[in-house]
Amino acid sequence: MAVKLSTGQAIYQKTEVFDTAGNHTWTHPLPGQNIELFVEIYGGGGGGGGGTTSGIAGNDGTNGGDTSWNTGGSTIITTGGLGGASRDASNSFNFALPDVSNIRALGAAVGDNHLPDTIYGAGGFQGQGNNLTGRSGFSGEVKRFNQIVTNDINFTVGSGGAGGVTTGTTNNGTYDGGNGKAGAIIVRYNVTSTQTPVTVNLQRRDWEHFGEVAWRTAPNTANLPLVANTFTDLTIDTEVLDTGNKVTVDGGNLFTLQAGTYEFDLFIKFTGDSGDATITQLYNTSDSSIVHNFSSFSTTYAQEKHFSGIFVVSSAKTFKLQSMMSSTTQQIGNGTPFTNSTAGADDRIKFQFKWRP
Repeated sequence: MAVKLSTGQAIYQKTEVFDTAGNHTWTHPLPGQNIELFVEIYGGGGGGGGGTTSGIAGNDGTNGGDTSWNTGGSTIITTGGLGGASRDASNSFNFALPDVSNIRALGAAVGDNHLPDTIYGAGGFQGQGNNLTGRSGFSGEVKRFNQIVTNDINFTVGSGGAGGVTTGTTNNGTYDGGNGKAGAIIVRYNVTSTQTPVTVNLQRRDWEHFGEVAWRTAPNTANLPLVANTFTDLTIDTEVLDTGNKVTVDGGNLFTLQAGTYEFDLFIKFTGDSGDATITQLYNTSDSSIVHNFSSFSTTYAQEKHFSGIFVVSSAKTFKLQSMMSSTTQQIGNGTPFTNSTAGADDRIKFQFKWRP
């Protein structure tokens, strides 16, 4: 729908990111007037557990801090991630792995911090002792919501937990667990600016499903193996849906997106040994940059993982998906144990996106 905007009515979206631990205030641009905010809040990531060296146990990582958003007497809280357990000298974790069904993700694996600093609330990597390795910290909880506000908002961003220290060695940089990342609050809202009259096309506020690319080779055949501590390019060979002509695929592992803002959902079927940690990333090959990076942890032999996010493409860019496992057997695909799948049996990797200009 084309609408003529008068001077002072140009609409654009503003994004504010608060990713430093501590107290902050979001300043309302028009006090007393209703503004609808779209808010993401991330709890702080837990620190990784220390490793064990020379028979001396490491220390547990500390929990990440909670992030809280306070409006009109109502508080929304995201819980900080659990600190990783260290090992004792008898090969046991100092506390058991919790139920991770409601926890965002496990942090980086095998003592190698592959998570970039832009990942809010990520768990710290595990300490890698010369005897036993600790457990990675958990990422903080994430909540997304919209809210109409009329005044400034006070809030607190949770700190990252401290990595567990391993004593009895001078090489603590290797044996200590990594620190968790601080949480964050991201605020998006529409504002106006003064400019000469223009004609614009107003989009519906809710996003539209515009497309999907996938790995859709024949079901129940060979899976795609992952390599320990090395990113593997994931196969994307099919353009499933593209109602707005926003995406093209090269038939291998690359797909190109046109300019715009994208909200995406990524579904991957992992198969492998219980206890595998994985890291999956959306990589911009045009700019050689990481767009999103996700860690996950499998507690059963086969699980479909779901990742989501929002990013902006300024001009046509080419992307690929990559995954990396920890140190045990991990594969992606629809073979065993997904052989008897029925719904969407040929969907191995699905990248679904919504678009707006």
